[in-house]
Amino acid sequence: MLYANIRIGSDNPNDALSATILQSPPYLIISPNSESIPMPPLGSQRDLVLRVNGFYGMGDYAQYTQPFNSHYPHLSTIPCTPADESSPYYRDIRIFNDISESDMHYAEGKTMGRLKSDILTQFESTVVMILLRLAPAQKIITKADPNSSTQHPEMLKLLLNMCFNRLCDVPCTFKDTLRTYREFQRAWLTIAGYVDWHTSYKHHIYDGNSSVPVGNVLGCFTSSESTLYQMFNARIPVYYIIHPDALGSRRIKNTVDITQLSESIESEVWSGCQRIYTGPVNSVSAVDSILRAAIASFGYNDPFANAHYQGRYLTSWTESDKTVSAPTLVYPAQSGSQGAGPSSAVGPARTRKAQGTTRKGPYHGKSEQKRTAEIGENSILKT
Repeated sequence: MLYANIRIGSDNPNDALSATILQSPPYLIISPNSESIPMPPLGSQRDLVLRVNGFYGMGDYAQYTQPFNSHYPHLSTIPCTPADESSPYYRDIRIFNDISESDMHYAEGKTMGRLKSDILTQFESTVVMILLRLAPAQKIITKADPNSSTQHPEMLKLLLNMCFNRLCDVPCTFKDTLRTYREFQRAWLTIAGYVDWHTSYKHHIYDGNSSVPVGNVLGCFTSSESTLYQMFNARIPVYYIIHPDALGSRRIKNTVDITQLSESIESEVWSGCQRIYTGPVNSVSAVDSILRAAIASFGYNDPFANAHYQGRYLTSWTESDKTVSAPTLVYPAQSGSQGAGPSSAVGPARTRKAQGTTRKGPYHGKSEQKRTAEIGENSILKT
């Protein structure tokens, strides 16, 4: 039976503003604080693989609502695109949007470029703002729980700065720029979720405050009744998955059709990329695999490893104009490879010997046998 008198902001998490049924498998999804219900990323064996839009499909926590992760609860408070000027993130709205090739600036005759300066200026202000919010939040967290780990936000901060510096300083193809931008965007959004979880939501999970509006955040799925109550109290959109027989005395205001995925979310796989993880998307390993892939995408060969050999360089010094050519982004399928990746620059073959010292050392010009003998005489390892 439907109950039309259930109001938005109901004080009872057992009342459902919306409900929908999944036919196969047969599950009922209800939400006490959202009028729409997205498709859940069900299954214990889901693949995370990079898509052409730079995300990882339904399993990407920065793009799509995930099952609640108790190790990373702040993924449920990653902000959605601001709806109006009342949002605290309205001035940062640019970072919620996509980029296109029209946002690039290419020097004449060049195939690699950077994002336009006005866009980079906007991104700079968003970076400054979120890092200013992160610092005091970390102090609050550490004071409340001295044993809490700061590794995750520190890695995100490192990634955010790496991505922003690359966007500003390194000419790339649009494809590589999009890859960097997605990592930049994901790091920023996750830091925002982390700060908001600890400063605006966490302290409400046990007391609740029905006068506070539900947050414009991604929210979470759960099959745990205790998580349902906590997210409801914290004013976080929550989607409770149960068997239809477990509905009990819950009242439902509206039945709705499940919100179908847009084609952009499950877009085709990025050419040449393989899966980085297989398993349930709410595991710690799933989240960590995305962060590892992001850090690995900035992997470089040791610039000194081939400094005196002819051949190609992953990061190349162009002698003619004294510039460093674009370093290669390493894609998930190639993270263990030493070869050049997509759209990498290939430097000139080195034909000159290194300009080292020409002074004769103590063993210069001596035979191998004589040098060996002298080293043996002076060895501190003699017994």
